[in-house]
Amino acid sequence: MRNETSRQLVHIALFLLAFLFKYLTKIEIVLLLGVLVVAALVIVPRSRIRHRLYRPSDATYSPGAVSYFATLLVIAIFQPAWVVGLAWATLAFGDGAATLVGTMFSSNRLPWNQNKTWIGSIAFFVAATVAGLVIVPWLNADVILSAAAPLVVTVAAISALVESLPLRLNDNISVPITAAIAAALLA
Repeated sequence: MRNETSRQLVHIALFLLAFLFKYLTKIEIVLLLGVLVVAALVIVPRSRIRHRLYRPSDATYSPGAVSYFATLLVIAIFQPAWVVGLAWATLAFGDGAATLVGTMFSSNRLPWNQNKTWIGSIAFFVAATVAGLVIVPWLNADVILSAAAPLVVTVAAISALVESLPLRLNDNISVPITAAIAAALLA
């Protein structure tokens, strides 16, 4: 549990880098995410903190960490900064909150996925919504909060539903891809 809590807190904290997108060009955002992919593949596996961040099944590197940044990198190539930021907010805060709250508090299991709880899914939705409402207006000065709210709430709801499904695909891939596609279609 302690290891998973540390992992999720790092999962959430890394989102702070998305606030830099406001000051970076598209190419610089892609390069930043590329550096993070390399760090997840090469630097962190050789560091002293890796045992705090890795799951017991992660032997030489963390597939979750690599997919976290690689998915955001792919999104950054094809989408504007605010979509990448929203996808990152949804992944970091939504997925992070779902895991932390879902494991800390007992709740009924979802009927379609016995590995997920109602409280975890609600935490995902609330955290992803709040983070999205902060990052979207930050990265897109032309958007006011009241205009961003319907889009962000819808993206959070769709992403929370996808995260709750019993998919074989890692959440670090399915959640940000879902958020980015939903945001792009709804914008």
